Amino acid sequence: MESSLAFGLLLIVAGCGDNYESCPHDQGSVLPADLPACGPAQVFVTRDISTLTPSQAEVDRYFHRWQKADIAEPILVGRFPQKYRGGTTIYTKNPQVIAAWTAGQLITGDQEFDQLIAELHPSRIDKFWHDNGDGSFYFLLLTDAVFNEEVFANRLSALLSWTVYVGPRPKDDGYWSWPESSNATGDDQATAQVDFKFGWGDCFVSCFGFHSLRIIMPAVGEAVVYDLGGDPLPEYLQLSPNTKPL
Repeated sequence: MESSLAFGLLLIVAGCGDNYESCPHDQGSVLPADLPACGPAQVFVTRDISTLTPSQAEVDRYFHRWQKADIAEPILVGRFPQKYRGGTTIYTKNPQVIAAWTAGQLITGDQEFDQLIAELHPSRIDKFWHDNGDGSFYFLLLTDAVFNEEVFANRLSALLSWTVYVGPRPKDDGYWSWPESSNATGDDQATAQVDFKFGWGDCFVSCFGFHSLRIIMPAVGEAVVYDLGGDPLPEYLQLSPNTKPL
C-alpha cells in the first residue's frame, strides 16, 4: 500500500513539474501579493495567444517558468513586459455604445459588441468618459480578464470602435519564446527562453539606462540567467552572483 501511494505521488509531481501554485487570469490587476510572478506571466502569455483570452493552463505554464526567473535573478521581481495598447480605453462612433455607456450602462443592445465585451469579464465603465467632438467618444472600461490586445482591437474594429496602438515605451520589456515547442504558448515539458531588458531611473517618463538578460527556464529544475550587457548598473542595482556572462 505504501509503495503504491509513493508511486502515485511521484506521478503527480512528474505531471505538475515542480510548482503547485496557480495564477488567476480572470482577476485583472487584483493579484495575490505573494505571487509577484503572476502579473508578468499574464502579460507575456496574452501577447503570445491567438485567442482573446488564455486558458488557465497557458497562464500557469508561463507563471511556473517566470517564478523560476524571479528566484534565479531577483532583479526581475516586480518587473513587467509591456502592453502596446491603451488597455481598455475604447474609442467608438457606435451610437448604441455611446448612448448606453454615457449613461453608465454596460449592456448596449448591440449584441455583437456586448458579446465581445462580456468575454473580458467587465466590471464597470469609468465615469470620466469624453466626447472627442468628431462624432466619437472614448471610455475606460474596467475588466477582470487578461486578454490579447491585438485580437481585441481586430474584433473591435468591425464594430465602429477601436483602441490606440501606443507601441513600446522606454521602460522594461521582454520577449518570450519556446525553442523546443511548435506551440506558440509552449507545452508542459518545454523549456522557455526570455530576452528581457530592464531599466532604472524615472521610468514613468523615460528610463535612464537599460541592461539586458537572457533567462532559460526549464519545466523542471532551476532557471539559468545570462548577462547580455548594456549600460553600467547603478550602485543600488546588482545582479545575482549566479547570473552568468553569455
